[in-house]
Amino acid sequence: MVPTKEENPNGLHQKYVVTKADGSSVDPDAEYFVLRLDYKGGDVSHVRACRAALSMYAKAIQERIPDLANDLKERYDLHHPFIEAWLLMAKRTHQTNCDKGFVAEDGNIDHGTQFMLMVCELCEAFEAFRSSAPDDKLPWREGREVELGDTVIRIMNYATQAKLNVAPAMIEKDEYNQGRPYKHGGKKF
Repeated sequence: MVPTKEENPNGLHQKYVVTKADGSSVDPDAEYFVLRLDYKGGDVSHVRACRAALSMYAKAIQERIPDLANDLKERYDLHHPFIEAWLLMAKRTHQTNCDKGFVAEDGNIDHGTQFMLMVCELCEAFEAFRSSAPDDKLPWREGREVELGDTVIRIMNYATQAKLNVAPAMIEKDEYNQGRPYKHGGKKF
């Protein structure tokens, strides 16, 4: 017997009626579970785990049921081109960081230092803007381009070390922002 919500608030307390898209019934002997895949009112870590499970499922069925796998990937941005590119670049920059000795061998992260390094890169971008100088290491580039790039690299390295899913969060935050009113909250800028 499935425990009630009071007995196990994180357990299988909800029941759903499952039917096929055409309305016909499904195998009565099968068990189904529902994944919540939106962040609106949901527990972020739970939703992240659900999306990871769905992504693994889509990969597992890719050869056997390609239409379903592709539908899942498209509908839930499981393999969004931006996310794929971000993850490739993050892996590359993090490996460089490791190779050059900038990641603690014991895996510990000094979170405060990492955040301040990101802030420092933004300050360097501001200084490059003020001076209108080209970058000293990539002189064919405007200084602020390179410093903003350094900021993103710092963010990628931190996110990789801390196992944060920044790329999907950026997409979701942009979608949320699109639904906000003009200069919401009475903000001037």
